[in-house]
Order: sequence, then C-alpha cells, then structure tokens
Amino acid sequence: MQEIIKWIKKHPLLFVMFLILGILVIWLGINNSPSKQIENIKGTPLEACKASQDLIKRGVKPSFGEILKSPASAQFYDCSQYNINFVGLDKELKQDKNSDIGVFMVSGSIDSQNGFGALIRNYYCAAMFKGIDGWQIWQLNFQEEPYLNCFFDTP
Repeated sequence: MQEIIKWIKKHPLLFVMFLILGILVIWLGINNSPSKQIENIKGTPLEACKASQDLIKRGVKPSFGEILKSPASAQFYDCSQYNINFVGLDKELKQDKNSDIGVFMVSGSIDSQNGFGALIRNYYCAAMFKGIDGWQIWQLNFQEEPYLNCFFDTP
C-alpha cells in the first residue's frame, strides 16, 4: 500500500488520468448495457402478446386463412399463460434512426373453428415487432402440439 501512495505522490498527473479513464469506462459500460439498450426498444412483451392475438384474430395476412378456417372465431388464453421472449435487436427491420426494432417471440394456444364449425386447438409461434405502423407479425407458424422452442431463421 505504501508503494502505491509513493507512486501516486510521484506521478499525480498519471494517477488523475487513470482515474478519469476508469470512471469513463465504467460510465460507458453502464450506459451501453443490454438493459439500457432494451429501454430504447419499441414495445413490451405484453404488448407483443396482445398484438399477436389481435392480428391473428383479424386475419391480417391472407395466409392465416389457409391455416385458420375462421380467424374471427379465434379464442385466446390470457397472455400470462404464454411464452414471450425478447430475442434481440434486428437492424434489418429498423425503420427509423431513433429506435431499434426489438423482436419478441410469442408462443401460445388458440382455439378456432375448423371447416365443420368445431373448435380445435392449435398452437402458434409469432415473431413480433413494433414498427412505424404499429405492431406487425414478421413470421408466424401454427402446429398441433405446443412449442417447446419458438424461433425462426432470420431472412
């Protein structure tokens, strides 16, 4: 400890420079942490879940009709029973310079009428993001079994 104090007294300018550099490194580390980056992302997991339900129910893409015979009859469970994961930022989806597009994976169950009018249960996995025009489904898959892992390849 004595050697450190002697060195500081001998080189006060170097000590101040190292001190400032250390504070700067710590400050940059805190401000660029993943939790700080997530604050700049549009949307929340709950919003992503509710938007996925709404967009599927409205049948916003024609391909939904091939899978769900009656999207308007869709019944969803509470979002607290869904798996919703923030999977990262996607620079290809970026639509304005002030925010990053966060992609959320939403997987859950849906009951809807089949061609005979009977309610059947399907499971879906949706990659959701909130763009300039609101929430959008980037990719969507349906299957008859619950999803153990919900992921897509990036385009």
